[in-house]
Amino acid sequence: MTKSRGIQVNPRRGPATVRFWAKVDKRGPDECWVWLASTNGWGYGQFGLRAGVNKPAHIFAWEELHGPVPEGLELDHVCHNVDAACPGGIDCPHRRCVNPRHLEAVTHAKNMRRGKTIAAAHSVKDECVNGHPFAEWNIYWYKGARYCRTCRRLRNRR
Repeated sequence: MTKSRGIQVNPRRGPATVRFWAKVDKRGPDECWVWLASTNGWGYGQFGLRAGVNKPAHIFAWEELHGPVPEGLELDHVCHNVDAACPGGIDCPHRRCVNPRHLEAVTHAKNMRRGKTIAAAHSVKDECVNGHPFAEWNIYWYKGARYCRTCRRLRNRR
């Protein structure tokens, strides 16, 4: 129990905003603000809004400052993108960051391209393995992946 304006407040029953920020290690304005409470199976902080209802901690922090995440967009941890030493994956420390300054609303495709996965690395390549340009006129899409039209033509001729 803590005192707030002379009134006893149970930190488990107070307003969501108060309960949320009590679980954050707020450092400098440009540093990661680390979520100290529970995480989900992917390493992202999760905040219990009420019994049985959880929300990703970084989304709650964003909504406190900016309102709902715009339709068709998702949040990207910008701090993750600039940290070359970050291992990525479930062990990524940036998944626990709830600093609204470190979050950006982007499309799913942009968020995936910024990631540290094999698919992300391939998506930013500007030419195929044989050196042909990945220009709009020279690519075709199959099952969500892009392929080189020139390589396909050469393969078909053989």
